[in-house]
Amino acid sequence: MVASRSDVEVVGIDLGEPQEGLLGVKNLKFVAPVDFESNVWQVRERSFDLTRCALLAGSVSNWPLLLEKVKRWVGQHRYAYSMLI
Repeated sequence: MVASRSDVEVVGIDLGEPQEGLLGVKNLKFVAPVDFESNVWQVRERSFDLTRCALLAGSVSNWPLLLEKVKRWVGQHRYAYSMLI
């Protein structure tokens, strides 16, 4: 997404540091370490237009709670999706 859309800012949150190949991309910013199950994500609430939760099938202890948190960080009339593998 970041390579095809230079007109948007992509913010990633993760427990670990980003992969080396992603460093230096102008419109990509990583905030780490962030535990997405915590109440503090180090970014402003309602600051995302799209939230993508991917590959989290074995990593989430409470899905309903995580989805409530995602709703707090995604503004009204914006999007969130989850991809489970």
